[in-house]
Amino acid sequence: MSIISQLLVLVGLFWLLAAVVPARKIYQLTRSSSWKILSLLIFGFVIGYICVLIALFINQPNDLLIVVLAVILLCGGVFVSLVVSNSFDSLLKLQKLADAERTHSVQDTLTGIPNRKYFVETINTLISKNEPFDVMLFDVVNFKQINDGMGHYYGDQCLIQLGRRISMILSPHDFLARVGGDEFVLLIPNSNDLKSAALATQIHQQLREAFNIDGFQLTISVTIGVSRFPHNGQTTDQLLNAADLAMYHSKHTGQLLTVYEPSMEQGPTRQLEISQKLDYALKNHELRVFYQPIINGRTLEVDGYEALIRWHSSDGEQFSPNDFIGVAEKSHQITRITHWLLNKVASDLSQFSEHGVHLPVHVNLSAKDLIGTKLVDQLSQLIQSHPILNQRLILEITESVAINRLHHPKQLFSKLQQLGFRISLDDFGTGFSSLSLLRDLPVNQLKIDRSFITHVCDSKKDLAIVQNIISLAHGLGHNVVAEGIDSLDTVKLLRSLECDLLQGFYFSKARPLEEVIVWTLHYKPQQLAVPTAFAGQQ
Repeated sequence: MSIISQLLVLVGLFWLLAAVVPARKIYQLTRSSSWKILSLLIFGFVIGYICVLIALFINQPNDLLIVVLAVILLCGGVFVSLVVSNSFDSLLKLQKLADAERTHSVQDTLTGIPNRKYFVETINTLISKNEPFDVMLFDVVNFKQINDGMGHYYGDQCLIQLGRRISMILSPHDFLARVGGDEFVLLIPNSNDLKSAALATQIHQQLREAFNIDGFQLTISVTIGVSRFPHNGQTTDQLLNAADLAMYHSKHTGQLLTVYEPSMEQGPTRQLEISQKLDYALKNHELRVFYQPIINGRTLEVDGYEALIRWHSSDGEQFSPNDFIGVAEKSHQITRITHWLLNKVASDLSQFSEHGVHLPVHVNLSAKDLIGTKLVDQLSQLIQSHPILNQRLILEITESVAINRLHHPKQLFSKLQQLGFRISLDDFGTGFSSLSLLRDLPVNQLKIDRSFITHVCDSKKDLAIVQNIISLAHGLGHNVVAEGIDSLDTVKLLRSLECDLLQGFYFSKARPLEEVIVWTLHYKPQQLAVPTAFAGQQ
């Protein structure tokens, strides 16, 4: 009987020992004082069982009562072990359910990416750390047509695949969430203009390939607005509202990406007021064309002009292009303005010629001007009444519009070139063009965006970009214009890089027709005090 008692107590001890680990884990998970006490009690029981075993080995009792006591100790060990183990299993199940509920509460059920609630929690955390980040808000341009035309299933599948494709190109620090029906948002820590523009272009490239959904090839695109912490807001709502305004600005201007600016805060009433005044301005000839000279980088002679619109209303109010061009885009007045501008420039070119000035004029085109055949038709008619117009007019098309907004830019550009017009790719460097697409586009000129010129003398990065753009353009057979030049040092540097054409306030501000003709006739390169040949050729 003694051996039986010893075995029974030993087995009970093993059951108790089996309960020690889960009891400790439960305490670590719950940090409950009750489980801490229970863990200590189990440890005490283990010591007690060991003491009983030692006593049984020493005394070797054969009493039936001792066997009954050993059975009770065995059952007690089994009971404690089963209770603790089952409690631990139940706790794990509850924790899994809680984790699943937590995941469900912060995860978008359709796409599997974080939802608006998780986004708000994350952005609030970033704000509390007071570290700079960008909020990139975008939505699907043609989602409504897909949803209405093909049904919600296909719309949902597009959103699922969109989420997957964008997730593939993000860094571990970027945060993607779906915050609305077809609206997604990205949080990008420590971002800047170049990083945001590069990421926007990557997103655009990821979405260029059609989505294959049950045999249907569906193509979607996005428009993007960006706001920046802490510059554009200190709270989640302020940053989202700023990004939303920038996104709608992208929609109306045809750009892929727009960074928020305070001028976008113009309210609907103010926009309506400007739109109404713009109608009056077009009817009553309040708009004027000013011309800013463009200088030959080699000889420093005047090489041409850029036509810029100025508006002084009859009531004395002066509007900058930033005030009314965006409104004109939204209200579809921009095509009327471009139509008027082309007619006015064609007429002014005749006056230039009468004074012996036979130089080209650059004219900016809006994204909406390039839709349909109206532009080509107007230019064809203008050539009939002004036969040399195609030799004297250079059409400037923004890089982001050419690459991201136009479905078939090569076809449109080819039509314009067949009419004899030269094409300049404006704001070059901000759109991150595909090199293969740039190679195939029939353009004649690249115009470096002023954001790279402003600090080119002080920034090694800007200098490297400008150098490479000039080298790329010359390699493709294009000439290059640098705009925004405001210092002699910038002129000298760009000429040393063999930049073909120079433009900026250093040479001249934009002037009315009569004034710019007089300025041109009296202009002498020597007055600039700059050597008259490229530095590399001196």
